Amino acid sequence: MKPADPFDSNRNKLLAGMFLVFSFGYLLSLPFRPYPLIFIVKSIPIFCLAAFVFLNIEGKAGKLVFIALIFSAIGDISLAIEHPVAGITGILAFMVAHIFYISVFIKEREYTRLRILAVAIVTILTVAYGGFLVASAGWKMLLAMIYLVIIVTMAVSAGLGRLNHPSIFAGAVLFIISDSIIGYNMAIERHPHSSYWIMVTYYSAQAIIVYGALRSRWNESDQ
Repeated sequence: MKPADPFDSNRNKLLAGMFLVFSFGYLLSLPFRPYPLIFIVKSIPIFCLAAFVFLNIEGKAGKLVFIALIFSAIGDISLAIEHPVAGITGILAFMVAHIFYISVFIKEREYTRLRILAVAIVTILTVAYGGFLVASAGWKMLLAMIYLVIIVTMAVSAGLGRLNHPSIFAGAVLFIISDSIIGYNMAIERHPHSSYWIMVTYYSAQAIIVYGALRSRWNESDQ
């Protein structure tokens, strides 16, 4: 019997629609920042994904992905608020989110040549890029480097996990691309249109990870 498609549900269609509407809405609102309640507009797409996961993915893995998305939304809210410690709070929230992702992705690792090659390429390029940023900006990037280690670990876990759907790794790579643009803005110079690329890759990364979570076989490890 063919399993039910989550998108046959009107409730799930509503959540997916809200994700798309508020994602595009936030992108269109970028030229008008700052504006009142920007942190709500920015975080609603991730809360929609969290609700989608909560309602559709059972078991421990579903709960962990849900928590990762909640911490991601907290990070979005923190980074949208203009406060001296908001940036640090945001980075810490995303660190916690990635740790929860790692706890799901890392199960049942499989060391095939293709998996090893894929994670090796991503790791080498990301670490080299991080080293370039540190060389340019100095030790003020220390917290960002700690974050880099965690997000690379998340991507490696996504790539090596036998039970992970391939889109999990694709989402992890998009996440790294998004954060790499942020790192360039912090360490080198801010590109005038970088916010669009940051948010497009970020929202896409989270959505693709959630899609992969729906298609992954994590329940096998719980049996």
